[in-house]
Amino acid sequence: MILYFSGTGNSRYAAKKLAELTEDTVISINERMRRGDCGSIGSERPLVFVCPVHDGRIPDVVEKHILKTPFRGSKEAYFVVTCAESPSDAQNYVLKLYKKKGFLFRGFASVRMPQNDIIGKKADARAEIEKLLAAADEKLASLAQAILHDEILRYETPEGKGASLFAPLRMKLRGGDKGFYATEKCDGCKECVKRCPMKNISFADGHPTWNGNCVRCMACIGGCPQSAIEYGKKTQGKDRYYLNP
Repeated sequence: MILYFSGTGNSRYAAKKLAELTEDTVISINERMRRGDCGSIGSERPLVFVCPVHDGRIPDVVEKHILKTPFRGSKEAYFVVTCAESPSDAQNYVLKLYKKKGFLFRGFASVRMPQNDIIGKKADARAEIEKLLAAADEKLASLAQAILHDEILRYETPEGKGASLFAPLRMKLRGGDKGFYATEKCDGCKECVKRCPMKNISFADGHPTWNGNCVRCMACIGGCPQSAIEYGKKTQGKDRYYLNP
């Protein structure tokens, strides 16, 4: 059983590729969260969780969802994170989470994927995106083989330990979702509302409104078909990144 959380599609891509290569089923944590679904999940095969790295750790909402969800069957679990740079301290958070859930840790792996944070950085050029995805495919194929053969993944030395301790504070200092707004290019398609895993975006008077429960997954700004969403002046003139299924 492969479960993923994804904002702009990187972790969804990784999860579906692993599911294809291991002939396993895949579940979207995004959709479960949107439904308020913390119902039990059963699997006789090892669990595989896939999600991005946010501020040097696994997203807090993913950790909370896993803790709330009862799991039946196999207690063996792998964890794969996608990141544009370093997985930082994510593995330590996974180890603590698995201890709380009573999972048997089968390993942690990181897969480098294209940059999606266009608030603080820039999206990669098309040629670089294609290069990164090709390299990711090779890494995912290797991971799939390891999972199929019930191998324990090689331990990855954590980087940037402690950097993620201040993630919630950094989010507040950065303004959370206060900088998001829709320009005149918005055509009212409401894709931002549909894509937000937190159900944080409402729509009225022809424009979206962000309501303070944002995890900065970039799904709204990256996935807007009209590139009509901006974050203050920080994203103006920048290319968007969204990896379609």
